[in-house]
Amino acid sequence: MHTFKKKGEFDALRKKTFVRFDEGEAKLVLTTALNELADNEIERNPNDFLARDRRVTVPLLEGAAERSDVFKLTEHDVDRYVLEYLEQAEKALRDIRRKEVGDEQAAEEERRGQKSDHEYAADADTRREARAK
Repeated sequence: MHTFKKKGEFDALRKKTFVRFDEGEAKLVLTTALNELADNEIERNPNDFLARDRRVTVPLLEGAAERSDVFKLTEHDVDRYVLEYLEQAEKALRDIRRKEVGDEQAAEEERRGQKSDHEYAADADTRREARAK
C-alpha cells in the first residue's frame, strides 16, 4: 500500500473519481438539493439565518444538511465511481506485490484473499477453539 501511494496511484484514482463526479450529473443533483435545503431553512427560520453573522449561519446550515438525506444519494454515486476504478487499483496493487515477493507467494496471497466472510469466520472459530484447548 505504501508503494502504491508513493507511486501516485492513489492520487490518480482519487482525481479520476473527482473528475467523474465533477463532470457528472451527481454534482448538479447535490448542489440543487443543497440550495433547496438552504432556501427552505432560511424561509422556515429567517431570524436564525439572516440576522446572524455568517460564521454562525454556515454551521447551522451544515448541520441541517447533515441531518437531512441530501448527502446519501451523492455518497452512493461516489461509491459507484470508486467501484469503477477498484479493479484497476487491485491490479496495480497485485503487480506491485508480485514484484516484491514473487509470483508464487503473490498467487497464494491472492488465493487467501478470495475467501468469503463465512470462510474467515469459520477459520477464526477453528483457531479460537484450538487456543482454548
